Amino acid sequence: MHTEGEFRYTNGTAINTELDKDRICSVINHEYVHNQLYASTTYGQIVLMLEKNELFHAKSKIFKEILFDYMNRMQERIAVNVEILQECIGKGMIAYDRAIENLKSRNRNYYNYFRKLCCANGKVNDSKDAEQLIKILNGLATLALNVNPELIPFDEINNAKALKAYFNNPNNGALISPNRRFDILINVLFRNNDNNNDIESVVDGSIDFEKMYDYEYIHNIAYERVLTVISDSPIFERLVKRIETVGKIQLEFEGGEYLTARPTKLSDNNIVNYSMIDNEKKFYEIIKELEMTEIFVQHSLGGFEEFRLINLYGYKDGKKTIWGLLFLDENQFFKVISNVPCNIIFNKTKVIEKEGKSIRKMAKKLPIYIYMDTPILGVINFIEKFFYKGKFGFIDLETYSIFVAYKRNFVFFADIVDGAKGVIKNLFINNNIEYVEDLSTICNISEICRIDKKCIEFEISRVEDM
Repeated sequence: MHTEGEFRYTNGTAINTELDKDRICSVINHEYVHNQLYASTTYGQIVLMLEKNELFHAKSKIFKEILFDYMNRMQERIAVNVEILQECIGKGMIAYDRAIENLKSRNRNYYNYFRKLCCANGKVNDSKDAEQLIKILNGLATLALNVNPELIPFDEINNAKALKAYFNNPNNGALISPNRRFDILINVLFRNNDNNNDIESVVDGSIDFEKMYDYEYIHNIAYERVLTVISDSPIFERLVKRIETVGKIQLEFEGGEYLTARPTKLSDNNIVNYSMIDNEKKFYEIIKELEMTEIFVQHSLGGFEEFRLINLYGYKDGKKTIWGLLFLDENQFFKVISNVPCNIIFNKTKVIEKEGKSIRKMAKKLPIYIYMDTPILGVINFIEKFFYKGKFGFIDLETYSIFVAYKRNFVFFADIVDGAKGVIKNLFINNNIEYVEDLSTICNISEICRIDKKCIEFEISRVEDM
């Protein structure tokens, strides 16, 4: 069974391009539930912040994995139920019943997540019932996840065993474990028994009820608690900078959930060899030897912006290989940018946003490309400003589309699901960016498709060092 979608924490949602259009919509609904529950609650934000730093801080990785285990079951129960209930809302009871049967045959684990809430979903008789149940489940999930962070003693616990023991203590579960808290809430509301009903502890373990949807407050108290986890790091200030902006994605327009997902190939078998280049001479030799036509400037990581990395994508001994050249000197980085006889593709927008005008003047080959390997929602404001009075359009492929924006020799492109096209049109036409039906009048469509394919091909699911 292939993976249909992945929630990638602060990097958004990935949707498998092998899905048909109906399943894409359902998977987006599923993954969007995760998106919102993580980003709008204290417990969810703590996990997001720990994940953000797990590459640079071992304790953050360990604690994130433990906290995930005490949350994942209730997250999946909510997401699966919302996904199936949306079928009832959009298509009626016959489609709802069919969606349940399809889930049972397609994914037994997810069917069990659905079945465990039969005390609630079994009472759905029409679309109004489904709408009401979604509101109730989202409300219960929000309560279960809005744990008072002060009750998790990160300042006293330094290892996995102690943290697990604290969560497993019967006196603590209803206070701090979202799985346990959600079970209690479901039992009290939907089951007529006296088991598992410690609602007082659920209340005692929660943030103030009037703050349940105060996202600035939620971010701030989660942030302050995570500071205690990373306080032992020698690069504390860098880690702090990485978590400052973690927070809720505000969707202020209809259909915005389609912009939270990016279509791509989801495979565990895309093994890529990675090799660091220790000097510029070798970098140019590889370009010449393999007749490379582009270089890929990687996204500057938060907290580590002074580090610049340029990658080359190609094959060595029949294996996919990425060669990387790291720069600590900004002047040396710009020297290479100005000398390289190739197209330059920037991953994400941070470098261009800061240095775009200078880079356009020094580049030997135009246009300059900007590629998004994460959902487009996070750069809507950038596109509106950077491509103001520019042009945009779409390249329609078999299973997804490529959004393209153009202005003054900058070409931005991002893979999108078909449902995002109408949303994007409304956004940008209303912000003085001209829609172009025939993109070939402003850019090289075949070149964009070739680069897009290459970016997807070298998207890493597992790296092997050389």
